[in-house]
Amino acid sequence: MRQVSDIERLEGAALETEFYEFWDTVAGEIIDQLNSIAISRFVLGQAVPKFFADLFQIYRAGFYPCGLREDGGMVAFDPKALGGFDLVAAARRRLSR
Repeated sequence: MRQVSDIERLEGAALETEFYEFWDTVAGEIIDQLNSIAISRFVLGQAVPKFFADLFQIYRAGFYPCGLREDGGMVAFDPKALGGFDLVAAARRRLSR
């Protein structure tokens, strides 16, 4: 069996760190967006703009909004497609700082 060199180990650790740094950034954006939704609901009550209502429904379904279609509909990413990554855990890590 081939031995893994120290350089390969460091490269793997660097990639993993970049991956988690990326998702840490995404988790921060999610928290900011959910805060905006909460403030909108608090201030406007039931008159929340459709954009915020749609955004909340996407998060509630477990997806991540990542763009808009030409017709104005939202595009969402399913983080489960990454396999083995827990976006909720990443968000909790971000909040615990």
